[in-house]
Amino acid sequence: MRCFFALLLALGAALAGCVRAQSPVQVPVTFTHTFDTGFGNDLFVLGDHPDLGANVPERALKLTYTPGNVWTGQVALEAGATVTYRFISRSIQRAAYCNYNTFSEVTTPQTLTVPGGSPAPYRGKVIWYHSSWSRAFLLYRNNTAGSGFQDVEMRRLGNGRVPGESLYRIDLTAEKAGSELEFVFHNELNQYDNAPAPPSNAPQGAAPGVPYPYQSLAPPYNYRTQLDHLFVQDGGVFNYRPTATVSLARLETRTVSSSYAGIPGRTIRLYLPRGYDTNPTRRYPVVYFHDGQNMFFPGGSFGTWDADRIASYEIGQGRMREAILVGIDNTANRLGEYSPPSDQVPLAPPGTIGQADQYGLFLLNNVIPTLTANYRTLTASGGAVDPAETTIAGSSMGGLVSSYLASLYPTYFRRSGVFSPAFWAAPNHVQSLKVAPKRPVRWWLSIGTEETSSGGNADVYWNGAQEIFNAWLSQGYAHLTELRFAPGCGAAHNEPAWSRLLPAFFQFHLGSWDEANALTAEEATPGLRVTAAAPGATSQLTFTALRGVTYQLERGPLTGLAPWAPLGTFRQRDQAWAPLPLADTATPPAPDVFWRLRY
Repeated sequence: MRCFFALLLALGAALAGCVRAQSPVQVPVTFTHTFDTGFGNDLFVLGDHPDLGANVPERALKLTYTPGNVWTGQVALEAGATVTYRFISRSIQRAAYCNYNTFSEVTTPQTLTVPGGSPAPYRGKVIWYHSSWSRAFLLYRNNTAGSGFQDVEMRRLGNGRVPGESLYRIDLTAEKAGSELEFVFHNELNQYDNAPAPPSNAPQGAAPGVPYPYQSLAPPYNYRTQLDHLFVQDGGVFNYRPTATVSLARLETRTVSSSYAGIPGRTIRLYLPRGYDTNPTRRYPVVYFHDGQNMFFPGGSFGTWDADRIASYEIGQGRMREAILVGIDNTANRLGEYSPPSDQVPLAPPGTIGQADQYGLFLLNNVIPTLTANYRTLTASGGAVDPAETTIAGSSMGGLVSSYLASLYPTYFRRSGVFSPAFWAAPNHVQSLKVAPKRPVRWWLSIGTEETSSGGNADVYWNGAQEIFNAWLSQGYAHLTELRFAPGCGAAHNEPAWSRLLPAFFQFHLGSWDEANALTAEEATPGLRVTAAAPGATSQLTFTALRGVTYQLERGPLTGLAPWAPLGTFRQRDQAWAPLPLADTATPPAPDVFWRLRY
């Protein structure tokens, strides 16, 4: 265990850390306004902050209707930010939704200050860089702040991995925590180290040579990430110190047998991220995708989501966590397996009831145990599935069954990707979603305006998604942290449309801020502070805890040979950093008692 010590006298002062940056922590804010929008229109909130759409009407966030023409909803906003916002009314009908000139302003601009979160326990941003250059410079700009490019020289720390290579570092103490930096390296001799180009292969069948999200990009390519502490090596961005060589991402296939009648065993396809083979102690979150034949390049006859190539690029840029992706193949009974048991299977003989309950048990008791036994997935205590690190996702009927399984099994899946859901095929399931209580699930919901299939037309796809979107808003899910709605103007019902959404989907469910940053833990020594301590009373302490870092509180004297006594381990997972209160109830403190944190 790597240790930093924060020592405090029982009745003394804390070791206060340097705090300069503001927090990117998000705080749910409730917006409420009373207004009669008229038939076919809904009320939206729009503001100057990026979390409120940056004054772009198509990015405004919808509120939900309650009796009396009262519209309300929660939006997770940047803690401490001052935002200017207004309410607008516009159509939610499919044919008019993308005509952004039809909105009307309901109120004049108003200003609010979001409640402040804890300040960052470190100063600015830090970049480490391996290079064979004798001098290294960083050319960068802050995209969040809209600043121009700056050119600064990096500091040489010492030798790199091999003779002739150096390790450099740059401290950007003025840059706000959580802001997005765009940058390249150079040596002042007209030689540049740009980010790698997007993945490119020879087109195969319906699969494109370059994944759809990157086809509009052109060289030279710049690095772009929101990480505050990052290590750049061999064209890759890391939030930890990488090994000297890093293994490439790779694909595997396995056959999983089934324990359930009518649910056959099948092939599962696995994407193992970079470093999986060279970091034998590192464990990974998992995304389970339905229709596995189409998930990875080159996919099948319908094309590909390109999940493997897109994940590798987003991970390499520091915009996505390293993760294991699992594509679960469908079978000839796809419609039956993806239909909830409360509903009729679409396009099947009357009375044919869905088997999604049995398919779900196959995942829980056959597929997931195969993964946990053979791969380094993130698990909870005792080796059980960690639902906060597990996502279930799919499109069309796969989106439908993803909503069913996440709502039925939040103890397994706390994250769900519902792409182009065929809600029209399951009216009873839709009704159950509408009346269900809020569950501890983070929802991605996307729908295009031009979606059709053999079973449903564009209006039924669109209206079904809007119906559930409204239900989830009314249940209290907060925009941006618990619910992300991604409407697609002109988007059809196909693999290219879903592929284009994957970078945003990965950043929502597997964003780089959603895990512990080992480099940040190195830089942010916790400032342990005593808030109450007196003989005969429980001692109260607090410190700012980084997300995902496990801390151990210990007590002991600084004199003598008495050992330090462990008082428990502590970890918070909700915010990038947050105050964490601690208590020492073991014995009344004495004047010579000290506490320390280990991590």
